Amino acid sequence: MSRSPLHSLWRGLALATTAALLFGAGCGSQTREARLQDAQEHLAQARERLDDARMRLAEREKALEQARQARQEALEAVTEAEGRVAESQAQVQRWATDEVLFRTVQKALLESDALQSVAIRASVSQGVVTLLGEVPDAKLRDRAVAVAKEVPGVVDVRSQITVQSPEAEKGA
Repeated sequence: MSRSPLHSLWRGLALATTAALLFGAGCGSQTREARLQDAQEHLAQARERLDDARMRLAEREKALEQARQARQEALEAVTEAEGRVAESQAQVQRWATDEVLFRTVQKALLESDALQSVAIRASVSQGVVTLLGEVPDAKLRDRAVAVAKEVPGVVDVRSQITVQSPEAEKGA
């Protein structure tokens, strides 16, 4: 049988197409294998990141639990301290008569370094301290009031302290 040039051309095209398909399929399987390998590497990396994230989460949860325990202990300590303060305040109120407060406030005023150069008198009635005297500036007046307020048992402080210079009063 004689073959025509057209038939040879078709046969060549068929062989070339088959070879291309086979080569492409071969390349495709290599590409699929390469893609599978890439996917496996990505999966391994993702699993490592997941393990790291889980480990960090476990550490944070442990730290959170420790913080909760520390907070609870601190709350218990605050509650206990508040109870002691309340008991102490009751004792102070029991013993803080006007006479005792008078002596204690006078002593605190005399012992204050800032108030060494001024004469301030105190009187006490029902735990309320009234301060009398004259000072060169408003800062000293304010310091005397602060000293009196710091005395345990004092309910309130009223100042009748006068400032010698009106300019010092305005500057305060």
